[in-house]
Amino acid sequence: MRRIIYATILFLFYACHKSFDIPANQVVLHGAAPIMLVYDTTKINLTDYFEYPEKIKEIIPPDHVQVVMNEEQMSILLILSEKTGITGRIRFTFEDYNYDVPVFRKNNIDVEVFPLIITDKIVGDTLYLKSRHPVTEWIAYVQNYKLIEPFIVASDNHVGIIIPEILSVLPQAKLCVWALNSTGTSNIISIPLEQGKVVVEPDNPEPVFARPSSDVYDCAIRVFPDPQKSFIQLDRSLRKFFQHEGISEIVSGTSGDRYRPEIIAYANGVVGIDKTCELSGKINKAKNAYDKLFQLLVFNATIPSCLGQYYRAEGDDVQVGDRYIYFAGQNGKDTIFRERCNDLNDLKHNSMPLMYGDFIPLRIEDHIYAYLRSYFGKSVVVVFNKKAEKVTLKLDLPEVKRDSTFRSLFHSRFSYNNSKLILDVPAHGAEIVYN
Repeated sequence: MRRIIYATILFLFYACHKSFDIPANQVVLHGAAPIMLVYDTTKINLTDYFEYPEKIKEIIPPDHVQVVMNEEQMSILLILSEKTGITGRIRFTFEDYNYDVPVFRKNNIDVEVFPLIITDKIVGDTLYLKSRHPVTEWIAYVQNYKLIEPFIVASDNHVGIIIPEILSVLPQAKLCVWALNSTGTSNIISIPLEQGKVVVEPDNPEPVFARPSSDVYDCAIRVFPDPQKSFIQLDRSLRKFFQHEGISEIVSGTSGDRYRPEIIAYANGVVGIDKTCELSGKINKAKNAYDKLFQLLVFNATIPSCLGQYYRAEGDDVQVGDRYIYFAGQNGKDTIFRERCNDLNDLKHNSMPLMYGDFIPLRIEDHIYAYLRSYFGKSVVVVFNKKAEKVTLKLDLPEVKRDSTFRSLFHSRFSYNNSKLILDVPAHGAEIVYN
């Protein structure tokens, strides 16, 4: 019976998707990264989505949205009306294929009922997600094709998504999921697929570097070195960026930006990297300079980001982006700093939650910041402490099925039991607990 039902679903899916012939090589540069309609008129640079936009044959806008083409600038204007909904899609006919890009209209976000979604479990060909708050609609895209309802089975705040069998012919694909309610669009869950199966273990991705959000970067370099600056400001900056961009995984390693080799002008100006990335010898004289710098690196490596290795220690050097920090002297702090960068880099490079996981704030205070990255039973908890003394925190993690064998990356004391985590965080320190 189940085979008959599944065959019927497949038939309906193909019948409703006559052009569901996914090309092996995607031409949409950012896949299903959504377009956010923030103003009455939104300008879209087609070169942000297509390497050769002149090959676009047709553009079909969302319902009740007017599209105005500027061929000279290779851009379009999306003009809203009073009837424009909060969701839709814009369709590009490029050569012989149709590509859909989701379009969301920005709403006023109420964090108390915001549909924050997280990964739950995988059973056979179905993956499950859940939301902390009520959901009115679930949206899922495979590459640039929207899945129809038979593949999305929703119940209360949970959803099961059946992976179409046709994806088994693709070496790689990406499934993107959002939830909606009256307050707006949720965070994105971006799930990599290989031959129609969810990737659950890292496969040695090559380093990728990209430009970050300058707003998040600017806020981070103000907050971490200055004890008077609040983590509440940093969290607000992150959330604003996520909401504006539709919460896609496009925040790059902020201080690992390959285009700014001099960016770590840090610890109130007493620690810096010159144009050749030579680490200033003043670092040992700056109070808590290593700790402040390391907190920034931990933040950069653990927020939703492009895949990549941002910090790698090679002998006496530490890589930042595609450049290195060169240590002029040798001392205990240098050694500890390099060892921690190695550990951080290894975790970043081998952690599915840090590559593709959701982002859930756990504690937001003036001097304490904690958040969770999770991906189908794997969890990474990141905690920062700007206080001058050690703190012991009690954190409640979302109740999902997860491996209960945790460890601390930087060897702080902790205990975990039934989704409750208790851990020590050193003064001016950071800790990562993961399973």
